[in-house]
Amino acid sequence: MDLTELSKQLDNNEHVRASWQPKTCGNIDIRIDTNGDWYHQGVKITRLPLVRLFAGVLRFEQGQYYLVTAVEKMQIQVDDVPFYISDLIFNEEQFIGQTTVGLSYRGNIEDIDFDGEQLSFTLWQNCKAKLTRAEHLRVSEKAVIEGDKLIYNLPATPLKFTLK
Repeated sequence: MDLTELSKQLDNNEHVRASWQPKTCGNIDIRIDTNGDWYHQGVKITRLPLVRLFAGVLRFEQGQYYLVTAVEKMQIQVDDVPFYISDLIFNEEQFIGQTTVGLSYRGNIEDIDFDGEQLSFTLWQNCKAKLTRAEHLRVSEKAVIEGDKLIYNLPATPLKFTLK
């Protein structure tokens, strides 16, 4: 079995991954930088299937990110958020986002937060994502000025955010 096949199996079994509750085994020297690039022992991981595999078992709980399997749970370092959305589509109730590591996610509009400056999204296993700069600019084109405020309208949704 290769990494791509294993990743596909994980994609189809999110409910199984959610049931995994192993004890924390410690830390592993894996870091996700502010660009969403993955590193192991300071060396960038360039094999995208391996990054996707790790991304598929990533979980956020109690303020920390972990790689979680059925038998191990290892804490990793995330500088900002682990995922960046490079392509985003909305309808009235849901969004579909394509991450820069090639994973797609369908979420509810309620899974979108706004901190006054940018949007963030809650994906699988409570992992967070932000928009890439290019996607943020594309979506921001829908913003309108109302008085002294910039109102950020999400396309095809009832959501509006006021930008500072």
